Amino acid sequence: MKSMIPSVVVLLVFLAAAQGMSADYAITINGKSQDIDLDRKTTMVLPDGTTLYITLQQKEYLRFSGKLFSFEHKNRYKPNRNDLGEGNFQTSIVTPLGTGIIIQEYTRASPDGLVDVMLKELSKEEVDYGYTYREKKVERKVGGGVMRGKQAVTALPEEEWTRTVLSFSKGGKGVLVMTFIERDNYVSEKALIEHMWQTLELYGE
Repeated sequence: MKSMIPSVVVLLVFLAAAQGMSADYAITINGKSQDIDLDRKTTMVLPDGTTLYITLQQKEYLRFSGKLFSFEHKNRYKPNRNDLGEGNFQTSIVTPLGTGIIIQEYTRASPDGLVDVMLKELSKEEVDYGYTYREKKVERKVGGGVMRGKQAVTALPEEEWTRTVLSFSKGGKGVLVMTFIERDNYVSEKALIEHMWQTLELYGE
């Protein structure tokens, strides 16, 4: 096909891409535009008579990149990114069942001293309610660096949350990674967290 229409330039225009909803797209080739949907074969005839058979597909795993990190996630999740000001950014994925990943970037300071603060903030409501609380030091090797922090478990007989907060700093900047999951959802949702750790890359290691 490339030899038949060497000047083809493809422009995909995303009209709507809400998570969990079907998306509509338009494809423009050599000035001719046509609507196209995900995973549906579309036939398009160019002005010169050339017939194209097009199928638009989304990869199962997508890579999200921040300023200091990147990781892969399944296409059904949509990371939410916020500018916290003063060179700090927060990216999060939280499922309807409460399983989540929060990654905070600090481009002007080290977040190492925030591990205890964040862990207590994440579990404060449950501790105040009477959940038992236990914590331990943990670390993970990510690329050429090591992230260090703590893991806390808050529990009642019928409920148990595991939360982990790890930090990595270098050159006056760094990343804080927080994950949380409830015991009953571990089997069905642990893959979100595990795949993040397997694919996490830290910039400036």
